[in-house]
Amino acid sequence: MNRRNLLKLTALSSLFLLNSGTNKPTFANTSSKIKPKKIEPGDKVALVSPASNVTDLMDVYRAQEICDKLTLNTILPKSIVKTASGYKTRSAEERVDELHQAFSDKSIKAIFTIRGGFGSAELLEKLDFDLIKSNPKILCGYSDITALLTGINKKTGLVTFHSPVMLSNFDSVTYESFQNILFKNEAYGTIDNPVSNGVRASNPTITINGGKAKGELVGGNLSLLTSLIGTPFEIETKNKIIFIEDVGEAPYRLERMLTQMRMSGLLDNIAGVVIGKCDDCTAGSSQMSWDRSELEVYNYIFADKKYPVFYGLLFGHTSTQFTIPLGISAEIDSDKGSMNILESAVI
Repeated sequence: MNRRNLLKLTALSSLFLLNSGTNKPTFANTSSKIKPKKIEPGDKVALVSPASNVTDLMDVYRAQEICDKLTLNTILPKSIVKTASGYKTRSAEERVDELHQAFSDKSIKAIFTIRGGFGSAELLEKLDFDLIKSNPKILCGYSDITALLTGINKKTGLVTFHSPVMLSNFDSVTYESFQNILFKNEAYGTIDNPVSNGVRASNPTITINGGKAKGELVGGNLSLLTSLIGTPFEIETKNKIIFIEDVGEAPYRLERMLTQMRMSGLLDNIAGVVIGKCDDCTAGSSQMSWDRSELEVYNYIFADKKYPVFYGLLFGHTSTQFTIPLGISAEIDSDKGSMNILESAVI
């Protein structure tokens, strides 16, 4: 789409007119898996920002570039154009209404998030999960979007996607993973880090506990997952493979969050754990005498666990990002540092 026509097209659209008649949300859990339809070239997708605002119009253009490359048509909420033009505040009600409109519009096949940031969790109490369940479609993102991915997956059974946002780097590996998982109704297969050209792996994986395990995938950003503990949107982990990631957290903070998960029982009776590469998660020059290193934290937390655990897979806050579907069966091999997606995530 010609960028000069972007604002004109958005202004003409009636899709994201705000609707104050939001139904009362329901918080009942569901156990049935719902797979969204795959994306086809030429499909229409909604670009949304349910967390922090998009405050620079250039970011809208950058998001549009990815969709153009994927040969997808896009539609934008009016409030994103407004905030990108200088108005910085959007209410939770505006963001919820935009999500509801995107899910309910039959012409929209997927919902892509432009960025993360802060604020997704406050939308959970206001979402109409019955509406979402009745209109299943692809929803993807990461970081703060974890709250929506896990909450919607838990309350509706809809498979959601921990993936790059539209402002991510989208190198060739990231692009291939994103495209193949969302455009093809077949099992993706093995996810493992790219091999470097030198002797050493550029992004090695490290085995914490060896072994293999199968289970449904659940997880996302560690800070968001722990913030939802004790709420109706806390993740369910029994017999599942948990994948977690974060960025810029000192080891003692990682230990504090993982300890909270352990004490809440979320690390009991699970199939296994995959820990994403954590950039800028060292103690640095401010390391205190009680600080463990990042890897020491993982070894400490999982030392008495009998299930496989490994560290270093590229997803989340990394330059290369694999797309991981929540609610889909997978097998991990912690000795090889790999995850095998065993079924299609879309129909």
